[in-house]
Amino acid sequence: MRKIVFCAMLVLSTVTSFSQQTTAKQAMTKQAHYLTKSRHQRTAAWILLGGGLTLGVYGVLWAGSAWNSDGPYYLWAIGGTAIVASVPLFIASAINKGKARKASAYLELQHAPMLTQNGTSLQNFPALSVKIAF
Repeated sequence: MRKIVFCAMLVLSTVTSFSQQTTAKQAMTKQAHYLTKSRHQRTAAWILLGGGLTLGVYGVLWAGSAWNSDGPYYLWAIGGTAIVASVPLFIASAINKGKARKASAYLELQHAPMLTQNGTSLQNFPALSVKIAF
């Protein structure tokens, strides 16, 4: 009888001894979100910068050949505006990249199966998660 109870307890203890499951999907999703957002902002900033430089240079070259037209000055103004508009996007991209890389710690509730008198049940316990970026 003792051997049966001992074997039953051994089987129940192996059933309830799972490895720790990480439920930090939300934190990883945030990090991935910030990195994706940073990459998109950086791409848009480079497009604005390249387009602005192209329009500005084309406007200056056109102004050198046609003195009576206002078109080159409009191209130069639009190119300069695009170049200036790319600066905040570069800054926002760097900020979002920093947010994705910074260290974070958070407290979350995890569930673990525990032995009770009636069998097994899920018990909540607090878990501290720490992420440090080097």
